[in-house]
Amino acid sequence: MGVALAMYMRIADDIAARITFGDIPPGSVLPNAATLAREYGVSPATATKAIGMLRKWRMVRADATGMRVLSMHE
Repeated sequence: MGVALAMYMRIADDIAARITFGDIPPGSVLPNAATLAREYGVSPATATKAIGMLRKWRMVRADATGMRVLSMHE
């Protein structure tokens, strides 16, 4: 359990840094949980938790096309 918790936070931190430094610009749509799970070598549930943290931090929001990256002013 502790390893899964650490992994979803590490993934969320990695994506948050990529957003903050402009590697993933505002308006971009994040890959879905299944794709993120494959990219990071984790389960879809772990990727979903990471996305949940990004939502909690107000870095992304759900829209009709997926999880859209917000600007700092949204």
